[in-house]
Amino acid sequence: MKDENTSGRKGPAFLVAADDPTKNSVTNTISLFIDENKQYIQYGFYTLGAIGIIKMGHSVRAFSRFVHASDIPDQFFRDRVQIYVRVKSADISAYKSENVPKLTVSHIPIIQTPFTKNSELNQNLSLLLPGLHIHPEYLEKARELLSKETSAKKLKVCLLERHENDAIVEARIVNRLRRNTVVGTSLLYEGFGKISGNCGLMSSNYLNVLQRSEDKARRWKRGIWEAKTQGSPAALYKSYSSRLFAYLKSFVKW
Repeated sequence: MKDENTSGRKGPAFLVAADDPTKNSVTNTISLFIDENKQYIQYGFYTLGAIGIIKMGHSVRAFSRFVHASDIPDQFFRDRVQIYVRVKSADISAYKSENVPKLTVSHIPIIQTPFTKNSELNQNLSLLLPGLHIHPEYLEKARELLSKETSAKKLKVCLLERHENDAIVEARIVNRLRRNTVVGTSLLYEGFGKISGNCGLMSSNYLNVLQRSEDKARRWKRGIWEAKTQGSPAALYKSYSSRLFAYLKSFVKW
């Protein structure tokens, strides 16, 4: 016959022999308490774990959306924290007497909640990308190419410094199947500008990628490099060769 006091319990009760010398010990008492309240203790650990995760998320601003550069903590710039953003528009803007790419983006937080997923329309975080200087004659072409290259793209940006209402960053386009692309390399490759003098904050790896694009434009005489090499020996040789070819062609026809 079942004891009325234990008939409502789930699972076997924690039993101790009558002649057990540890029956009234502290260890036995704790073991009995844990056995009888195992489920509640388990729920308590789950709750503490959830609270810890939430506190950790708040400490790294995992749930926060940065609407303006002023919303980004100073520590993020000092630590060069990397965040993800989505491009809304692109332009060329002035920065320390140079023309540099400027992107208006929406910040993508580490953890998105139902309350923040649909709030990108109100995000207008402004980013400046030094490291290259666009020549005044190519501003419109650079603006069109930059817009085409970055429109609605997801970027991984490294925070460097706050400048008035803008954040100074290094930016890379996130590609799923290939290496991330440094924003601005296509502008240098087309010869629309050159490496900036305001690049003291940029990493050497980032600048090396930009430098390789400028070197290719210089080698293939694109954009500003074509205009600068008109009087060079290579340009004169090309002009002489063209005239010689035209003369030989007319001689053959004659």
